[in-house]
Amino acid sequence: MENLIINMVGDIPTVTKSWAAGTVLISILTKAKLIDENKKLYNFDLAFKKGQYWRVIYSLFDYGRLNWISTLDIILSVNYLSSLETSIARKTRFLWMISLLSAILIILSKWAQPLSSLGQLLYANLAYYKKRRDMQANLHRDWISIPLVLSCAAKLFAYPMMHFSLIQLTMEFLPGHLLFFLAEVMSRIYDVDLCEPPTRWFTREQA
Repeated sequence: MENLIINMVGDIPTVTKSWAAGTVLISILTKAKLIDENKKLYNFDLAFKKGQYWRVIYSLFDYGRLNWISTLDIILSVNYLSSLETSIARKTRFLWMISLLSAILIILSKWAQPLSSLGQLLYANLAYYKKRRDMQANLHRDWISIPLVLSCAAKLFAYPMMHFSLIQLTMEFLPGHLLFFLAEVMSRIYDVDLCEPPTRWFTREQA
């Protein structure tokens, strides 16, 4: 059993493994009451106007209380993110894409309070990006796009009924769609790849 767990952990890519370890650590520290639940709640004004920057870090690794549901959530997320990370050539590119998504989410949160933690929103947008990219790679298989279209449509149709703002609802997929545009569309049309980390921009031009 121990060997199985070690092999499973060993197969997880570095960035995803670090994120998973962070979420578990935050959950354990919260359960042990070493971290106040209220300090994990992210709010733009509290974080950036009151100088409570730790809320950003806590929220990026916040997956709720440590229980069977959150544990299953983390396991499924790790499986999906591992698949995405291994499909991206360089870890620096993956980290930069995560940074871009986080920045977009934080900017949007200036105008609307997120409905879930930054970590959960970040995962939702990375999952959207992967599904959108898979759709592009399988254009001849129309059925692949159905779950993604239904998911986005359900969120938008829920907008007038649930009294959430449009920004709050689109936080779950709009940043991921922008990332897809930058990585898969803009880079091909304009030969500008903003999903490469800044350290590679000039190197790429010289090449």
